Amino acid sequence: MKNLDKIKLTPNSTIKEALQIIDAGAVKFALVVKEDNFLLGTVTDGDIRRVILNGKGLEESINNVYFKSPITVTTKSTKEEIINICTSKKIHQIPVVDEQGCVVGIQILDELLKPKKYEN
Repeated sequence: MKNLDKIKLTPNSTIKEALQIIDAGAVKFALVVKEDNFLLGTVTDGDIRRVILNGKGLEESINNVYFKSPITVTTKSTKEEIINICTSKKIHQIPVVDEQGCVVGIQILDELLKPKKYEN
């Protein structure tokens, strides 16, 4: 799982901050969380592109931009379950949440599909 600190935003973050995080991160989205890491949603460059095309400025909040019902998996989800969800929903990354809905990681489909390397 990836380091979350580099891809977290709050609802008050700006569109520009979201773009910077998505651009700098190795994943194609950012997580929108409360202070306690409770997942509120996700934002992608596509979400941002649509609002900019509709006239929103870079200094505006992402509060009305981010997706508020993201697909997630739990810490108990198996690798196979995560792969099935990602492929059926056509997503490449998925947040992992605990029982309280707090983000504890993300899973990347490409990484899950890589074969394991064994030492000889």
